[in-house]
Amino acid sequence: ASSDIYDPSTGSVSPGPLMSTARQGLSATTQLDGKVFVAGGNNGSVDLVSTEVYDPAAGGAFAVSATLATARQGHQAFLLPHSNNILIVGGTSAGVALNSSEQYIPWTGTLNTASFMTSARAGATGSPLSQDGLLLVAGGKDSLTPPNTLQSSELYGFATVKTDKADYPPGTTVNITGSGWQPRETVALTLVESPLIDTHGPYTVTVQPDGTFSDSSFTTDIHDLDVHFTLTVVGSASQAQTTFTDANKGNLNSFTVSCSGPVGVGNPSSCTATATGTGSNVPSGTVTFSASGSGSFSATGQCTLSGSGHTSNCSVNYTPSSAGTGSQTITATYPGDSNYNAP
Repeated sequence: ASSDIYDPSTGSVSPGPLMSTARQGLSATTQLDGKVFVAGGNNGSVDLVSTEVYDPAAGGAFAVSATLATARQGHQAFLLPHSNNILIVGGTSAGVALNSSEQYIPWTGTLNTASFMTSARAGATGSPLSQDGLLLVAGGKDSLTPPNTLQSSELYGFATVKTDKADYPPGTTVNITGSGWQPRETVALTLVESPLIDTHGPYTVTVQPDGTFSDSSFTTDIHDLDVHFTLTVVGSASQAQTTFTDANKGNLNSFTVSCSGPVGVGNPSSCTATATGTGSNVPSGTVTFSASGSGSFSATGQCTLSGSGHTSNCSVNYTPSSAGTGSQTITATYPGDSNYNAP
């Protein structure tokens, strides 16, 4: 029943807390909140229906959780993206491959029976797909004697919820979308703050015929600064959960301007402004150029930043109209955007 804890920052392993039950062939899945859900396995005599949750924030202890509908070991368990449900699939019970699946809801601590697979599968593999709301389960061995190795695969569909950003500065509208819900059902959206100052909602939304919904009822304010939000959506048959934060604007890592040259009077020089952020958000907005001497800019001296990753840039042409002192200083001004302060 022992456990070990690996610290990636030091590469060291230390003894962890004891589980409530000795188990092999179990699954261990990290939830959205950082807790670890442990399910099933075998205690050396029988397959197990018990589950437990490891909470690193609560003294690093295991706590007994919900009971599986079917004792199983050697199964697969997946955290469903944009859902925070954990799907438990296949495995064996008393040596027989299973076609059943179950779904654990971390925020309620409950297990529900999910869809049956078309084939019993022990030793299968699987992964969520890049398309929202789909998980692929493939291969494994069936329940026949002797078992057949399977080349088939199947898809599992599930309800999702997500926001258009992971972080929102105060005063920003949170655009919420979902997929995989029952057509035309009414779902309830609730937001809970951490630290717990207040809650928002429930906001009710009618699902479209294609199973999707969208809602923009909630806007962050100055009191939400440095707050972590948990968004939960509840429908008639499904629930889903996601999180986002409300942090202050960040500072750019760098903001630079460069011009090609040297150039003569009447000849254009290309001037480029480059903004590099510190996070995953791409700097956006308008850059305005000015010159210390006489000359003219293309596009009235303004351009719009664009890019990818966390770097963006834009360019204008500047044509000097007189030699002046022989040199000019080109200045680029950027007011910042919803994610970054002005440099």
